[in-house]
Amino acid sequence: MFTLKQLEALYWVATLGTFESAASYLNLTQSTISKRIAELEAGFASPLFDRTLRQSVLTPQGNDVRDIAEQMLRLHDRLKLTARSISTPLKFRLGVSDLVAISLLPELLATIVERYPGITLEPEIDLTKGCWNA
Repeated sequence: MFTLKQLEALYWVATLGTFESAASYLNLTQSTISKRIAELEAGFASPLFDRTLRQSVLTPQGNDVRDIAEQMLRLHDRLKLTARSISTPLKFRLGVSDLVAISLLPELLATIVERYPGITLEPEIDLTKGCWNA
């Protein structure tokens, strides 16, 4: 049985070019990435990576598996978004000064709403305490 973690490791090694880069991106050790790739490759008759080169290059079968892994990771992301939209709404609280509110806040809030539909924004506009000492 293949796991999403194994497919994620393969996808990021293929995308970033090295096991080390994938490990860094995923906040894992290189040995963890190597283990996940080895477990994944154990389910196939031939290797998924050509290990004769310095960079991690996929074999033809590895390219096919990478395409499937990408689709599965995208579906997983969609599933997480669906679960989040059904459960509690995402809230974003932000405190800003009146100058920031007038100049930058409208564009920032528009960008946040565009990228995260369904988010609840709770901006608070006030003076910074203690900065107007006489």
